[in-house]
Amino acid sequence: MEQAAIDYPNYGFDSHRGYPSRSHIIALHQYGPCPLHRQSCKPVQGRELTRKDFGASLAAVATTFLLTPTQESRAVTNDPKTGIALPDVGEIESSIPKDWTNVDNPLDGSKSVLGRLDSSSDSIFYSEPRFVEHVDTQAARGMTNYISQIAITPETTSVLDLCSSWTSHIVTTIPLQRIAGLGMNSKELQANAALTEWTVQDLNEKPSLPYSDASFDAVLLQLSIDYLTHPLEVCKEVICSGRDAQFMEL
Repeated sequence: MEQAAIDYPNYGFDSHRGYPSRSHIIALHQYGPCPLHRQSCKPVQGRELTRKDFGASLAAVATTFLLTPTQESRAVTNDPKTGIALPDVGEIESSIPKDWTNVDNPLDGSKSVLGRLDSSSDSIFYSEPRFVEHVDTQAARGMTNYISQIAITPETTSVLDLCSSWTSHIVTTIPLQRIAGLGMNSKELQANAALTEWTVQDLNEKPSLPYSDASFDAVLLQLSIDYLTHPLEVCKEVICSGRDAQFMEL
């Protein structure tokens, strides 16, 4: 992102790191997309909005980050008047149940009901390695300390790190026999010094885990459960893969 800010200085990539912040969306509408922007992403599709429409479009884009637990989000529909791809008015609100009396688990069912801004395959985004932290240094240090002191006990011998990347926030001095990482990019996983093994798999395409039952003492999922379109199915797999394992989403 720092290099992108040098190559394309109008967009402030070193500040928002590619996330759709207000300043990013305003720059996108002012200058249009640069070669780094994905055409399948909704804020890029709606870049021709006029300044008058910025407030409404910003609010609409922001609401698409909410989970919609009862019906699949129509996140790529085009406005019939402007042709701009934005959520329909009331789309998010209408997806949320008015009465939760008989809803024990809004994610229960055979089909995921979670929508997102970009419906294209995650493998496209993760085809290139991204050696970045999603949180600041203090938060990363806090995760590392928590995992080392709480999540990994003296009895722990094997750990599964789901949605893994180039760092697992596991202190390498802890004597673990097995640390398996499952992620989306092979180069990121290869660079992870904590892992003893790794597997590339898209959990949104295949939510089942490639491990035998009762394989791990602890399962970690760091900063990534919000990327899953089948979180219930993945969590059920986690229960099977652990030996009475504790499951922590940090």
